[in-house]
Amino acid sequence: MKRRFRMIMTALLILSCMLAGLTACGGSKVRADADLEGKYIAVLGEMLGVSMSDDLDGFGLELKSGGKGTITADGDSGNMKWENDDTTVTLTVDGETMVASRGQDCLIFDDMLGMGLKMTFAKEGTAAADPALYLPESEKYMLRDWQSVNVTDILGDPVDESEMAPDALKMTVHGDHTLDAVIEGKEYKGLPWTNLGDYGSVDSEDVKLTWNIKEDGLETDYVKDGEYYTFFCPEDPEAYAKTAPAPETEAETEEETEEETEATEAEVPAAVLPEGGSVSYADYWGGAWYGWYEVESCSGAYEDLEGNWWDACAKITVNEDNTGHIYLWDEDGSSDDPFCAANVTFKEGTTPNGCMVSENGSFWIPDTNIGHADWIIDPGASDVSAYEHMICIEGDFEDEDGDFHYYIYLKPWGAEWEDVRSFNEKWLPGTYDSWYVNVKDGEIPDEIG
Repeated sequence: MKRRFRMIMTALLILSCMLAGLTACGGSKVRADADLEGKYIAVLGEMLGVSMSDDLDGFGLELKSGGKGTITADGDSGNMKWENDDTTVTLTVDGETMVASRGQDCLIFDDMLGMGLKMTFAKEGTAAADPALYLPESEKYMLRDWQSVNVTDILGDPVDESEMAPDALKMTVHGDHTLDAVIEGKEYKGLPWTNLGDYGSVDSEDVKLTWNIKEDGLETDYVKDGEYYTFFCPEDPEAYAKTAPAPETEAETEEETEEETEATEAEVPAAVLPEGGSVSYADYWGGAWYGWYEVESCSGAYEDLEGNWWDACAKITVNEDNTGHIYLWDEDGSSDDPFCAANVTFKEGTTPNGCMVSENGSFWIPDTNIGHADWIIDPGASDVSAYEHMICIEGDFEDEDGDFHYYIYLKPWGAEWEDVRSFNEKWLPGTYDSWYVNVKDGEIPDEIG
């Protein structure tokens, strides 16, 4: 889930290019302030309504005595002059001036380089340099120790302790977007984490975790050997311990099992158990879809594609035996020239809509490079489950030229994306306003745009 603030980083790289030709600027008398002198690190970048508080390493300032200093962007440094009038600090870089307002041990540039880029630099070694200060509220909530108290399987049923202990997960989340975790006694240090509203994740080679922020804690999904486990970590363990229901006795469990067995199908909601006694997945999955996909962690010949994205359309078929097929085409192809095609099966999931599991297929090249369970698309356990009828397909591509990771975001053809727009307009498909809204009420076209 992840466009990486590309506009902000592009602006910062322009500043980096300026530094290659920096020359010292002289002639004006500057007014130095010993309290301001020191090194400053970039702690927050804001542009076009998007904020970034990490990935800013390599950008900084150093205010030296006598009104001299250096400015660093993307690791390249050059000289500058600075002067202070007690409320603002003005930098002069290669004849260009940038004015910052003074905060408590920080400098705030409201319009750096005249590009609409707001940057905040904090003085090293001060409280202002704490990265936790600049996180969104949903991320600040994460900064604590988390300890699981129970665990359920993908259907929400309790897991036997011999399979997974209820307290098997412990996390300590830090403001620099790393966390330390202990899972089943194994320690993991410095895992990168991200948040999108109330949903977050760790996606590393060592471990995969996703979570959903609830009113009283975290529901955290952990995948082990293809099995999903959902841990609950309370915000206030002591308060939770006082209100948590007592463990059921064996007799109570047997009694409940007998009652469930006696329940008739008429008592089960139709959405869970429709006519025929089995879940019908076609209503949710079958038909045409529209969205976009992106690639990241690119290597080899694909490095230049890092962060690129394309709009996409798809069609999914669901057979009576819960097998099916999906094929997708992007703006460079057509329904007759898809970039991905796969055979799939539909199984039970965390919601009555079930989940779609890959069996075999191809992505980008004709060779089979999608295998059994390479995709496990469960809308109820997804980072995008906050949005109406939205799915995310996540996978890896590799050939002799290189590899990358991909994400495919889809909603049914004809669906509105306004819930996505309200969170972040950058998550809309590129052709949404210019093309899709004009054709979405008809049949899905064979080509995009």
